[in-house]
Amino acid sequence: MAAVLLVTALVYLNGLNNPFITDDRHIILKNFWQGWTFEDMLDRSLFATTPSKAPYFRPLTLLTFAVNYTFAEDSPMGYRLVNVLIHLTVVALTYFFLSLVAEKWTVTLATLLFALHPAHVQAVSYISSRSDPLYTALGLLCLLLWRKGDEAQGNKRSFYFSFALSAFFLGLFAKESMVVIPALVLAMDLTWSRAGSWREKIRTNLGWYLGFGVLFSVYLLIRFNAGFAPTMEMAREFDLGSRILLAFKLFSLYLGLVFYPAHLSLFRAVPIPQSIFEWQVILGAVLLAGMVLLAWSLRKSHKEIAFGILWYLISLLPVLNLTLLNAPMMEHWLYLPMIGLALAFVSTVRIVAERTEEIRGTALGLIFLALLLSVRTFTRNFEWRDPLQLFSENVTQYPGSYSAWSWLADSMRFRGMWDEAIHAYKRSLAIKPNQDETWVALGEALSMAGKDDEAEKILSRAVTMDPRNSWFRYALGIHLLSVGKNHAAIDVMEKFTDSNLPLTYHALGSAYLRLGDGKKAEEMFQKALAQYPGGRRLHAGFHSGLGTLYLSEGNFKEAKEELQLALRFQPNFARALNLLKELEKH
Repeated sequence: MAAVLLVTALVYLNGLNNPFITDDRHIILKNFWQGWTFEDMLDRSLFATTPSKAPYFRPLTLLTFAVNYTFAEDSPMGYRLVNVLIHLTVVALTYFFLSLVAEKWTVTLATLLFALHPAHVQAVSYISSRSDPLYTALGLLCLLLWRKGDEAQGNKRSFYFSFALSAFFLGLFAKESMVVIPALVLAMDLTWSRAGSWREKIRTNLGWYLGFGVLFSVYLLIRFNAGFAPTMEMAREFDLGSRILLAFKLFSLYLGLVFYPAHLSLFRAVPIPQSIFEWQVILGAVLLAGMVLLAWSLRKSHKEIAFGILWYLISLLPVLNLTLLNAPMMEHWLYLPMIGLALAFVSTVRIVAERTEEIRGTALGLIFLALLLSVRTFTRNFEWRDPLQLFSENVTQYPGSYSAWSWLADSMRFRGMWDEAIHAYKRSLAIKPNQDETWVALGEALSMAGKDDEAEKILSRAVTMDPRNSWFRYALGIHLLSVGKNHAAIDVMEKFTDSNLPLTYHALGSAYLRLGDGKKAEEMFQKALAQYPGGRRLHAGFHSGLGTLYLSEGNFKEAKEELQLALRFQPNFARALNLLKELEKH
């Protein structure tokens, strides 16, 4: 196992210096730069400061990012390192769990193939996908403890089962997909039933099975109380028949991705099947039926193969879009299912090797396969190093993906490619017009490009789409400030200040300062400090950023005032000091 962990760590080492991408900034910077409390973890969506239309209720995942932020702040390496460590933990737990259901040859090679598969780059190197490795680790811990408990007696059995249920409950707060773990527990119990018939096994463990249901009900109550919907039904409307056809199509696409991971992509556009006779639908249905029949036929003679297939089928079910998700298909959704498929695949290869008496040669062949996978994983990490190139390739592969266009635009915006970003945002909105946050991003890009009238129009539209969203009003207010419309900026922001967004008070303070009302300005600055008293860097950063904006507009007097304000909140703020030196030249 040590060798597997070492190789896995080396393969992912080259991705530690990769930058943040769009979702990383939303989850990490937008959620934590104004501070956090443990209570916030239950109130905030993963991607916003309040429950969003897409209900990402993942407080445990959010907590790991919050703790991470305490040490790493805005440095991507710290977050990527934690993701790699979680992946290594999953690899170790995979090895330990599989050791309970298979022999060492199968366990080692199945774990190796899982650890190095390039589809996992999206789950590990994409910081925002931390929820997948995190819930998988807790799911494996639950299964491991349950298996140990099933082999124990008396108090020891109760001890293992109790902690298995605790791991399940905790995992629900990492990602809602944890709901598949009780089904995997039941599949495991029925596959390795040692207490006589399957009815006897269920009767023996019935009270503990009910424990899963009770804990899931408690989780749902907490989720509802926090204001989050039970599912992630998106704006798309498909009838049940279309969803079933799409599920068969996705089933075939996912298997293709597992066995031929050459063409990897963060976003995929998967057209809804229009007929049951489309070849990918037929192939998916045939593959699904074949795997079910294979698992059934091998349930007694080759339990590890049957269980591995059931693992894959059960854990893949929630991501087949039978309830519509935020995307048709994502590589990181294969993270948990791949463990079961690796077990089934290597166990099957082992049987063939034994019958042909080629155990050594087969082992070398699987190690060579793992080497090929590791090379693709290594190169894929390099591809993530340049988001602009990554998303340019993505829109070339899937020009109908609004997300790909939006993320390409974000990458361009962060490189100062304003005109190109504006074009990409408009392409995204042409595909899907009801993206309120993309309208805001477009408005900000137009503002930075000096297209002030159009920027105001677009940002005002975003505010109209979601009038109570303080962040949208803040973005419009900052634009109005930058063009000298101070009264309008105050009107937009003052009635909708948000305790989660102290920067609004800074913006209001700057607006009053421009109007010569120093007393009111000071009142606003004190309110911002009261909300986040320990964040001197945050307060200074706002005024430094606004000063930079004024500087780009050629408003040198206002820029100097803002930079001096930045130094008031943090006297040694390097960026403000450097910009003030630059201002002296004007």
